[in-house]
Amino acid sequence: MLEASLDGQTAREIAAASGWGNTKQAERKAVAAQDGALAALAAMEKRLAA
Repeated sequence: MLEASLDGQTAREIAAASGWGNTKQAERKAVAAQDGALAALAAMEKRLAA
């Protein structure tokens, strides 16, 4: 998920590639997944910095 975001894919493109479809609901699911991936990355960086 994070890699797709960094590659510049839109939430709609990520949703379609993930098999979630091409709807607003699928797009929102992709945005939530992106947010979760970024939060996990931030938490990992915080633990490494400590």
